Amino acid sequence: MAERPSRIDTTQGGAALLPLTYGFDVDGKIASIADNGGVRNFTCDPTLQLTGGGYASARFRRRGGSSPG
Repeated sequence: MAERPSRIDTTQGGAALLPLTYGFDVDGKIASIADNGGVRNFTCDPTLQLTGGGYASARFRRRGGSSPG
């Protein structure tokens, strides 16, 4: 299997806009994606059908740019 990138950074003028970090399971399927909003996890059944997904952790910003807590 070809090597897959584990991180992709979207930039503009040298500033990072959206860093994405990918985690893979033993079969090479994407198991998680981490971005500025948190970590999304994915699960598949033996037929490789997506069976679940969601944020394990999430960070949200209030209007005005302040972070809660």
